[in-house]
Amino acid sequence: MKLPLSDLYKESDRTYALALLRVIIGVFLIRKIFFNITSGEILYGLDSFVAHEEIYFLGLFELSSSIRNFHSELTLIFSILSVLMIFGIGKRLTILFVFFLFELFQRMNGLVLNGGDNLMKFILLYLVFADSFKFYTINKSNFKNTVLNKLNNLCTRLSAYSIMIHLCLAYFVSGIFKMHADVWFNGVASYYTLSLERFQGTPFNEFLAQNGYFVTISTYGTLFLELYFPVLIWIKKIRYPLLIAGILLHLSIFTLMMIYDFQFVFIMTYCLFLTNKEWENIIHWIKSLKKFTRKWKVRKLHRI
Repeated sequence: MKLPLSDLYKESDRTYALALLRVIIGVFLIRKIFFNITSGEILYGLDSFVAHEEIYFLGLFELSSSIRNFHSELTLIFSILSVLMIFGIGKRLTILFVFFLFELFQRMNGLVLNGGDNLMKFILLYLVFADSFKFYTINKSNFKNTVLNKLNNLCTRLSAYSIMIHLCLAYFVSGIFKMHADVWFNGVASYYTLSLERFQGTPFNEFLAQNGYFVTISTYGTLFLELYFPVLIWIKKIRYPLLIAGILLHLSIFTLMMIYDFQFVFIMTYCLFLTNKEWENIIHWIKSLKKFTRKWKVRKLHRI
């Protein structure tokens, strides 16, 4: 996909997706805080099972372990900032503080993290530089100065593409590592995964593990998606089928293996691969579908 250099200074065509991503992340963080709040002392306090470990904030300098005494206050501040981020209050500065606190909690207990948490951290960092306040915000961003407006457009475009490229790299690296594992290379990884008690998400796992067709297709299908997603996603004609395949993959992992947050983070980044015009068409289609459903219900009631 070619992008003329001059177009980088034009308004991004992914501002709707960026705003949607900002809101979804805010809701996701509040949910995460809500589920961890009762375990705060065990996860982040002085009595935590990792309390003896050193805390290197941003990997640059060490923080005093006494900060664990304030994990409750930090959790409250984190939740408030997440709400402010949802409504676009404070704009980039709010997202910056959310990023700092998210990083701090990760450093206070890294044993409970997954790949989704790592990706989330970088998404927050990219959003600091993006103008995600064109939609779903109390005060929309408005730069009257031409230079500032162009700089804002440039940062927004680069931030959006940074998130998309980062996702592609995450898939590709994961696929490369899987290729070097015998169970994946030989097409039997799904069998071993579904057979483990830890991943018994449904009563059908054992049946699926014994189905050779399902095991082979799901194993090599996952490899194909991760290795070729970074290339095929930029081809417009197959973008929708590829996104649907990715969503189905993550939903199946969510359902069958009970791996939750990881899947949600990856799926929500998909919204950036659709432009404002495409989102407008999708919303229009949903509204039309709702109108059709209402009319159908009314006709059904009249018939009765």
